[in-house]
Amino acid sequence: MNEQTEAFGSRAAEINSMLAAIVDSSDDAIVSKSIEGIVTSWNKGAERIFGFLAAEMIGQPITKIIPQDRLHEETEILRRIRAGERVDHFETIRQRKDGTLIDVSVTISPMRDETGTIIGASKIARDVTMQKSVQRELVPRVSAYAGYSRRWYGNLFATRNLAVSNADFTPYCVTLPANDSRLPGTGTQQCGYFDVNRNIAPNNLIFNSSKVGGIDDIYDGFDFDVNARLPGNALISGGLSWGRERINTCTLKDDLSLTAPASARTSDPRADAFCDTHPNWNPQIKGQVAYRLPWDISFSATYQSLSGPEIRAQCPVNSTVSGAPLCPASLSRPFTGAAPTVDIVSAGLIYGDRIYQTDIRFSRTIRTGHTTVRPTVSVYNLFNSNAVQTYTNTYGLAWQAPQTIMQSRFVDIGVQVDF
Repeated sequence: MNEQTEAFGSRAAEINSMLAAIVDSSDDAIVSKSIEGIVTSWNKGAERIFGFLAAEMIGQPITKIIPQDRLHEETEILRRIRAGERVDHFETIRQRKDGTLIDVSVTISPMRDETGTIIGASKIARDVTMQKSVQRELVPRVSAYAGYSRRWYGNLFATRNLAVSNADFTPYCVTLPANDSRLPGTGTQQCGYFDVNRNIAPNNLIFNSSKVGGIDDIYDGFDFDVNARLPGNALISGGLSWGRERINTCTLKDDLSLTAPASARTSDPRADAFCDTHPNWNPQIKGQVAYRLPWDISFSATYQSLSGPEIRAQCPVNSTVSGAPLCPASLSRPFTGAAPTVDIVSAGLIYGDRIYQTDIRFSRTIRTGHTTVRPTVSVYNLFNSNAVQTYTNTYGLAWQAPQTIMQSRFVDIGVQVDF
């Protein structure tokens, strides 16, 4: 029993040491504070972002980095933490040691002791200052906004399976289906797939990917909006936005013991076209009009034109369709386990048709004494669009067949009563 206890204690100490190293090496600010808002830990990322050393912040109130006009935010955050709530991706402004203001995105979670009592909060802050925008009044009652934003996602982790090396895998290629114009590279071979030579129990180590060259995850976005107030109190607004997230995991490609745990596409081949993805710039268009009709009736309409869903091509290796082989593998032996299903098209390459939707709403406010009644009539999908929302991603005869479509037109009638 003593030996088991010592081994458990040694393993726990090892895990705590590893977690401390991950926190300390993070590019994000990772901070903990007491339920009264006093800083109890301050990592290297916090030192870099806010300019204060750990020795200068531990034991000090977190309000030291909050501008005076934002102090009310901390009051609300502490209230939510005491209630056991989590604050997700809250974008705000904080102040560096030199007095400069920076834009940050923060996530705050309650910390509990072994009895479940809330004793403080952990906070992750990311600097999102790289955002430029301009808003101008073009003519009286008409304004325009244009903006560009870029976000670098840091603190990205990789997983190393300590139980395997490159020698434990056999490479193979897959022949892509021929005579399918929808499929890039139709009829050619796609290589970069690997099958483990034997069943091996994993022994995974999670660590900061910067130790093996890093993972790049960058979002770029452009926005353009116009707002106008017309005679008769009619309001019109509309805009376009373009954005894409580029992900590069190619530093992990050649070491088969490495994977990116955040990746949702574990069946991609280890090839440049798949590990360095640049999705298309698909514009999103939205518009809204609001107008007050006679008899105190308010009318509003919303129009959206959104990019269609991404379509994957996941091919079951060594399967058959109508007696013909589908995605045959060049592997000279049987697969160690079941034959896999692999992605044969890189991310962000194929999208479905655009999705169009128009909604309208009528409402009226009726006041009687201290009671306010607001009846509303809403019509969703006014033109009864049957836009496809999800497609079949498994390659075969049904590939790209619609799975779900937009809900048909329907009317919602409601009443809100305030008293």
